[in-house]
Amino acid sequence: MKELRVSLAFGVACLWASLCGCASTQERGLSHDEGEDYSKHLGEVFAQQATCWNAWGSILDDWKSNGGGLKGSMLATRAQITNDDSSVLAKLVRDARSRQSPLSQDAAFGSWPISDDAYRSVIFSIDGEHQVPKECEAPIWLDGWFWDDLRFVDGDPLKVRRLSDMPLSIDGDDPHDTTNWIFYWLFVRID
Repeated sequence: MKELRVSLAFGVACLWASLCGCASTQERGLSHDEGEDYSKHLGEVFAQQATCWNAWGSILDDWKSNGGGLKGSMLATRAQITNDDSSVLAKLVRDARSRQSPLSQDAAFGSWPISDDAYRSVIFSIDGEHQVPKECEAPIWLDGWFWDDLRFVDGDPLKVRRLSDMPLSIDGDDPHDTTNWIFYWLFVRID
């Protein structure tokens, strides 16, 4: 798990650095001193990433040690969260749900894709309540752990399991859509 955190953090950091650092400081019209400030800022970004990975990592490790983790279906995973009185993640999910309006009656459970507004409403309902820094509340910090929980079917890192209620419109080999679907349907309020 720690190796995954380090490799994901490194990968995200390298991607960010390559996108932001594609022009030299001279090409961007910065002096040498301003370029040094940029390097300092980049170090701060890496430190923030480590803070977020570690904050969510301990919460997800706690969830798994209390019987959590992605079950065979999203409904089973949601039921586990509802009945979990011990883990911090279960409390965060229940609290986020309590800040949302109930899902519309005409919305089918597990459907995908959803509107950007629907996805954002769930994101904005998360309040880490001092469990994670405010800047770490975005769902991207959960992606690696959700994806890791689905991989290694029969010990094969290329095989990914599907939750039984995951729609066929989700490509199970696509970590982005898969983890977005998991995040949304785990955190969204349904009555």
